[in-house]
Parts: sequence; structure tokens; C-alpha cells
Amino acid sequence: MKTQRFILTYTGRGTMPTTDLAFLNEHIPVLDHSRRSLLVEDAPEHIRHLLRSMPRWQCRPERMYQPLRQAGSLIALPAVRRVVIMVVVLSLFSSFPLSCIN
Repeated sequence: MKTQRFILTYTGRGTMPTTDLAFLNEHIPVLDHSRRSLLVEDAPEHIRHLLRSMPRWQCRPERMYQPLRQAGSLIALPAVRRVVIMVVVLSLFSSFPLSCIN
């Protein structure tokens, strides 16, 4: 059985019960936890089997996201750089009309 990482979220009121936490710790490896969620790693079938008797828990696969690019890197693109330069130049011309020059 191939193992995967899952987020188990307690959907009941308050924090997760200590009895549920102890039961899950006995049967599946808990990698991390918060007040209402657990990060676990095990076979999907085994986790679903355990959660059948625990209706207040939801299971979803862990998702990894790529970090966002820095906002400054957008200006580094050539097309965007041209537009930025054109807007700056046009704003300078509109701020200082040619009629001011003798």
C-alpha cells in the first residue's frame, strides 16, 4: 500500500477530543497537528477505514503550492517594462506641457 499525506480536520465543536487524538496516534503516524487538524501519512484506504467510525472528522489530501513570485519580478518582463516606461514618460509630458517652454 502506497502512503500519502492527508489533512484530518475535526468538524465538531471546540477542540478535537483527546480520545480521538489518542486513537489516531495509535493507528496512523501523525506528522504535525494544530488545534483542529492533523497532518498524517498512511494509505488512503486505511485512513478512510479508521474515519468510518469517527463521523466528526473529514479527510482531504495534502496540497502543495508553489511560492508566489515577488511583485518586483513582474517589472523585469520586457513587455511590462516597456509599458511602465511609456506610462512614466506620458505622465511627465502631461505634467509639463510644451507650452511652458519659450
